[in-house]
Amino acid sequence: PGFVRTRIHESGRARQDKYGPAAEDRDPERVEATKQLILGGLDPDRVGARVVEAVQAGELYIFTHPDMAPFFVERARNIEAAFAHAAESPALAGSGYKTPDEIKVFD
Repeated sequence: PGFVRTRIHESGRARQDKYGPAAEDRDPERVEATKQLILGGLDPDRVGARVVEAVQAGELYIFTHPDMAPFFVERARNIEAAFAHAAESPALAGSGYKTPDEIKVFD
């Protein structure tokens, strides 16, 4: 989920004419800051090695920037809270609907 040293910040160079001109970012400082974050990111070869490692290990989720875990933990808490709100929702009360067990495949 973190930055990888690529040229993605220059992706407009490959934009096809049929899609029209790319939207211009009017803040040159922001453009430069984004460029520096990307260029300071992980080496793509390391990312590739991590992906191969994770695929061979059968990992469902592949993370390349473990220091970003706190952001995802917080997001997971927010998602869990949203499910709790749905469970208490008057709009859903009494629906009787239950997700079929066959589609619960992400164990």
